[in-house]
Amino acid sequence: MIPIPTIIDRLNSLLELERMALLAYRKAEGEEYNDLLQRIAQISPDPALRLGLAPRNGPLDPFEQEIFRTVTEPPRKRQLYKVSAYRITESQFVYGGFVSAQNPPAGVFLLGNVIWIAASRKEPDGRVTAVHRRSVTDLRDEWKLVGGDPSISFPGSVPEAITRLLAPSGDEWSMEQYTSDL
Repeated sequence: MIPIPTIIDRLNSLLELERMALLAYRKAEGEEYNDLLQRIAQISPDPALRLGLAPRNGPLDPFEQEIFRTVTEPPRKRQLYKVSAYRITESQFVYGGFVSAQNPPAGVFLLGNVIWIAASRKEPDGRVTAVHRRSVTDLRDEWKLVGGDPSISFPGSVPEAITRLLAPSGDEWSMEQYTSDL
């Protein structure tokens, strides 16, 4: 198993790339945004797993430029609440990173997604790949598939390790998911 702190570092790097891409999207030209999206694609080859980000095909139109000119607050990075590690084979693990929604409002601590990444001890430098993503339903009562391999979500076994980093607040369901053995 790759050490959980390494997985936390990789997840935080992915979430920071997403935050940087959201900021770059606001610029009239799309080159920087698309460059960041290519870096995200190295971790998330499946377009459905790229955290809701799609390539730009040109500059922002004048209406979008005006909207983003009035936005002064930079986007916030998703919060990482917990990481759970599951063994799939002798040398293959999947890790569920429980995170907030994209660009969470200040002071709001709610679960929004689980990003599943695969990592193998055979991969150099602990390279990881996003393989599955689930999002919480509007009723905040279950996880729905967003993209990736549906057989990976919440493997039928108890996780080999769980690291809780930040407790959600203000939502009973988020806290149940945080304290559960998922």
